[in-house]
Amino acid sequence: MLDINLIRNNPEKVKEGVQKKNVDPKIVDKFLRVDAEWREKTQGLEHLRSEQNIVSRELGNEKTESSISKAALIKNRIADLHVQCGELMAKRTELLEKLPNLPFDDVPVGSDEKGNIVIREVGEKPDFSAKGGSASGGDFKPLDYLTLGEKLGIINVKKAAEVAGSRFGYLLREAALLEFALVGLALKELCLEGFTPIVPPIMIRPEVFAGMGRLASSQKEERYFLPKDKLYLAGSAEHTIGPFHM
Repeated sequence: MLDINLIRNNPEKVKEGVQKKNVDPKIVDKFLRVDAEWREKTQGLEHLRSEQNIVSRELGNEKTESSISKAALIKNRIADLHVQCGELMAKRTELLEKLPNLPFDDVPVGSDEKGNIVIREVGEKPDFSAKGGSASGGDFKPLDYLTLGEKLGIINVKKAAEVAGSRFGYLLREAALLEFALVGLALKELCLEGFTPIVPPIMIRPEVFAGMGRLASSQKEERYFLPKDKLYLAGSAEHTIGPFHM
């Protein structure tokens, strides 16, 4: 989630950033109004609690009808204000969860991937048509990885669908070895650059998941939750690597 002080001190910067991510910037003003009201109520609550302590000491010395009445009144006002602060806090958190991280200033703005900018291209694109000649591989239609993997017998999505439903697949033989080889290569190269290898937990507590900005009300139905253990399944590594530093 965004730093609340960033929103308070630089609202225009935050508005500009969220608008680049197709979020209505008016939500920033709405958050600031709720935040201001929450702070006002919180300060009032702290003032009442201080007053309550003073009255309690007075009651300890001498109980009068006036002091007893005043104590009861303060107690009721504290209870009422406590409820209001809780409601405002929940509303404030709900709005905060809807604010995305701000993009860097040099990130191109676009409604979809067509707005991306090609920084550079490396190498030549192969031409598999007849005009490309034998040097480019001849005249044939390239296959996508899934079709090629199924033809080679190293990917099986049909059997995976029977076992786990759609969107899953088995990697077999060379494909399985290739995946581990790529992981090993990536770890080797990253360690040379000073990165620290880490295998993070695959489960995460709700409050930590929310702190990572991945448990907004609009996202909860997309998450796998184990009610008995009160844990969510982490969808990808950054969800539990980020909280390592909390």
